[in-house]
Amino acid sequence: MRFVAYRSGEIEGLAMQDAGGGLRGLSVSDSEFPGNLAGLIKAGAAAMKSATKVLSAAPAIDAESVNFLPPLPAPGKIL
Repeated sequence: MRFVAYRSGEIEGLAMQDAGGGLRGLSVSDSEFPGNLAGLIKAGAAAMKSATKVLSAAPAIDAESVNFLPPLPAPGKIL
């Protein structure tokens, strides 16, 4: 599974790459939005599993119509 942070216009979102290589995702304005990747990692494995399930059923995202963002916008340390 691969998570992708994106921006469409002024709205950010989180998507997941599906088995066929396409993206499925939700924006922060969607009621089902699972949260950003940093928050999911901090919340633990159950949150990641739940986000995977929600994003797997989310609408397809056209990769050509969004801007990709860093998955973790402010990492504490990179080794």
